[in-house]
Amino acid sequence: MSIEIYFTKMHGNGNDFIIIDNRISITEQIDVAKFVKTICRRNFHIGADGVIFLERITNGYVTMRYFNADGSEGEMCGNGARCFAKYVFDKGLVPKQMTLKTKSGLYGLTIIDDATVEITFPSYQVEEIKQIPDAAGGKIVYSVMVGVPHAVFFADAINKIATFEYENFARKIRYNKGLFPNGTNVNMVERISANRIYVRTYERGVERETYACGTGAIASSIIAASLKYVQPPVHVMMKGGELVVSFREQNGTFTNVKLTGRAETVFEGRFHIEVD
Repeated sequence: MSIEIYFTKMHGNGNDFIIIDNRISITEQIDVAKFVKTICRRNFHIGADGVIFLERITNGYVTMRYFNADGSEGEMCGNGARCFAKYVFDKGLVPKQMTLKTKSGLYGLTIIDDATVEITFPSYQVEEIKQIPDAAGGKIVYSVMVGVPHAVFFADAINKIATFEYENFARKIRYNKGLFPNGTNVNMVERISANRIYVRTYERGVERETYACGTGAIASSIIAASLKYVQPPVHVMMKGGELVVSFREQNGTFTNVKLTGRAETVFEGRFHIEVD
């Protein structure tokens, strides 16, 4: 038997996602991990960094599940959440301001305009940031949980580093089970000015460098600010474009943490899959 699945392809600064309405319980009929790996495979199917399922809309909360391209389920995804917010708003399912429920908690989202969405993160304490000396190649690595785990290290002229070279180095940190038992995303950061940084992110679950990473922008900005490298708002330059991170910092606490950037629909379609 085959079932027909409707989808929407979206991206946030080149970080791309397939969004599917699962309120008819599609995931109960399929092997989710296998399905996600299949449709995320570039050149052979739709292709994406991850898949987002709309689970339910109840009592003012919109629930999503996020799966990485390798089929593993993620706690949440910053750019994915922003795309998802635009998706449910464009479908007329929610107002411009909404509360999103994920595995890692609740997040507020606001539709700013036709192509811009803002997500609000929880507060963070400076003591939540851990410093790890000599984590890889003698570099000091910082780590913080921003819904998902992120490691951050600073370097110069990072745009000159070849992708394969960065990915090989990042994997040494991502797969360091002694430091990160559940793995981690890895961000290479260069300070450009007092309110601008350049970030390249290797994403856990995608297992390569992506064009942008929302939680990576948050983690990199907060860590850079804790080191007095930058002050808000922080303009985060990534391969896929610019994200803006704003926050207030007082007495070692980061509050009103917001991520703003583009969220765009690429195309919509449908396909059939065979199920038992």
